[in-house]
Formats: sequence, C-alpha cells, structure tokens
Amino acid sequence: MGWRLGWGLALILAMMTLAGPLAAQEDSDLLEFMAAGKKAYEKGDLAGAAVEFENVLMLDERNFDAKVWLAQIYVDKKQVDKARKLLAELQRMAPGHARVAALAKLIGTDEGLHAIATESDLVVYEALTLLGSGTRQRPYGLVVPEGKVGKPKPGAASDTEIDLSLLDSPELGTGDASSSTALTAILADQGPLGEVFDILAEEGLNPALDKYFDLAVKDRSLVALDDKGLLRKGMDTFQPAVTRNPKDLEARYYLGVILFLNGLLDDARQTLEPLRTGENPFQDRLRPVLAELDKKKAEEEARLAAIQKEKEALEAARQAEQARREAASIAANLSSTSASGTGPLNPSDVLHNEGYELYKKGLLDPAIEKFQAAIAQNDKDPKYFYHMGLALTDKGLAGSVDSFDRAMEAFNKVIALEPGGKLAKDSEVMIRDIVAAKKSLKN
Repeated sequence: MGWRLGWGLALILAMMTLAGPLAAQEDSDLLEFMAAGKKAYEKGDLAGAAVEFENVLMLDERNFDAKVWLAQIYVDKKQVDKARKLLAELQRMAPGHARVAALAKLIGTDEGLHAIATESDLVVYEALTLLGSGTRQRPYGLVVPEGKVGKPKPGAASDTEIDLSLLDSPELGTGDASSSTALTAILADQGPLGEVFDILAEEGLNPALDKYFDLAVKDRSLVALDDKGLLRKGMDTFQPAVTRNPKDLEARYYLGVILFLNGLLDDARQTLEPLRTGENPFQDRLRPVLAELDKKKAEEEARLAAIQKEKEALEAARQAEQARREAASIAANLSSTSASGTGPLNPSDVLHNEGYELYKKGLLDPAIEKFQAAIAQNDKDPKYFYHMGLALTDKGLAGSVDSFDRAMEAFNKVIALEPGGKLAKDSEVMIRDIVAAKKSLKN
C-alpha cells in the first residue's frame, strides 16, 4: 500500500506543477495550429496547411474541423486514398454534415478531383497559384490556342474570373465572338450558379456575392461547386477593408459570410459579432448565418463538456477502485488478527480504524484526531503513525505547509518502531517525496 501511495503522491505533485499549464498550453496550441493551417490554405500552401492540421490531430485526434480541412487538402493534392480514408472517419462522426457530403461528392467521382500540377511541373504550379484556387486546370495544362483567347471589347466587365476551360468552347469561335456578350451568355448557363456569374458580369462584385450568399446559405452543397474565383475576389477585397477600418460594417458583413461559407467558423463568428446588435442593414440577412454559428458553437461546447465529464468519471472510478482495494486490505488485516486468536479489537484499534475510514473520505482533520487518540492509548503500533503521516501529508498538499513537518515526524517514528520493515521502507519513500514537494512549493 505504501509503495502505491508513494507513487500516488509523486503523481499528485507532478499534476500540481504541470496540469494547469499543460491544459492551457494544449488549448492554445490547438487554436494556433488551426489558425496557421487556415491561413496557409488560403495562401495556397497545401503542404504547410497539412502540417498544421496534422498537429491539431496529434493533440486532439477527434477534431472534426481539422479532419475536414485535411481531407480537402488531400483532394486538392489528388491523394485519393488518404482523402477517402479520412472521409470514412468524417462520415462516422457527422454523416449529415454539409462539408462531409460535399467531400463525399468530390472524392466519389473522378470529376471532383481536378488535375493538380506535380512538383516537377513548376511553371504550371506557379500559374495555378497566381490564378487562385477557383481556377480549374485542364488535364493538358494551361496552354490555350491563340485563336480562342478571349479579348473583351472596351467597356466589358473586367472583374469577372472565367474558367479557362470555357475559352475552348466552340461557341466562342474567334475575334468578336469572344466579346463580353458571348461570354455572359455562356456563363449564364453554368448550372445553379449561372445567375451569380451573370450578375457578376453585369452588376459587379457586391450584388454577385449577395446572390451567392442567398443561394449557398440555403443550400450548402453549392459551396462545393466552382465559384470562378468569386469568394477569393471577395476575400481579397473585404479582408483589407476590415483591417483598415474595423468599423466598416459592410466589409465585415461580406468578409464574415465568406469566412462562414469557407468553413472558418471561429473567424466568421469573431468578424460578424459586432453586427449582432445596433442598427445595421445586415441583421435580417445574417439571422440564418448567426443561428448556425451559435448552433455549431453550442455543439462544440457540448462535445468538450462531454469529454471533460468522461475524464471526471474515469477519475472518480479510479479513486473508487483505490478506496475499494485499501478497504479490502484493512479487512484482510482485521481478519488475520481475528484468526490469530488475539480476540476482539482493542479500543486503540477501533480509534485507528475509524480514523482510517475518515481519511478515505477526505475528512483529514477528524481522521488526524482519531489517529492521535489511538496513539495516546498505544504509541507502539507503527501503522497508527504511518496512517497519520499520510493524512498530514495530504493536508500539506492542500495548503497547510506546516503539516509536512508533522508528517515527517510520524514517518520517522514508524522507522524507529519497525526498522527494516515494510512500513518503514514506505515511510522513507514518503519522506523523500515530502522533501521534494516542499522544494517544489518554494519554487
């Protein structure tokens, strides 16, 4: 028992010194790794982003957001096997989640995995980086026949990012056929987002984003479709605007919803928080976004609370098992005493046993009083002094530093009464641990 308790004290000391800082450091590291991974991904640094999200999973192997981001990176890098393995985990965790469904759609078809330049094709990779994540590279590279390169007429919209594969359409032909009118006609027939691209060409960025938000917030699967660089352009426009003027509510609105649709929920919540209150024209449009952000936050808090509750339950079970074993040991000792023919317990043993029961319940002062009463009747039994030493040690750990000295006196008495015995050896271990604890508290 003493050996186990000695090691238990050492563990308590280590936890006192390290538990608080380690837990805080782990939370801080998670936030830093997530933020660094998102920024790296936004910059097109897929390898750097992967490292950051892998760091998150080393600290929290069930972190849903990190797994989603890492799966998207595997898709972007065409690492299909890794992407599918991670997707299987995500589907078990949240099968109905919109981002999981979008990833499943991408990974489940060859169309979803657009060709990405290899490390040896540095020129193509550089071009893709400059063009942005919204551009799709055709299997044979970025080379476009000269006769099919679009040359918009003067006055044509200049802020529209067009998928390069559209420039190969026979509908464009050459010369005047590549005018903004012809391009707009093609863009208008681009599926669920066709109206968005049409508005972008005719009215500009903000109205196009308004339409995109209206569609994507209602149907999150649309976020998985190619937006022709729309969200990237919005990010490049409104992020610097918010940095320059944090009170620019319009810029905050557009930036916050872009972050939300890109899955950067913490950043979105922080950006949109000032728009919750006060008079501003964006509150009605933000209601579904803020409602989902609040829901996700509540779910994450509930998940963390469940993890903490599970940890507490495991610790309670561990302590209960330890108490059970100690009680069994005492019962065995009492049975041995009875079997040896020594007769019923004497009054000092009764006091000692009552003190030990109080000690197991954490009632240190009443337990110490019982041990002292037992010692007053019989100061020759080493276990009385040993158990009183344990109670005094716990009291010292609870903040009563003077109790450490009294505990060492009790353990030294055990050594004097039973030199070379088991309790004496356990007492030596406890004395060393107390000395170390006192030094730790001084530092």
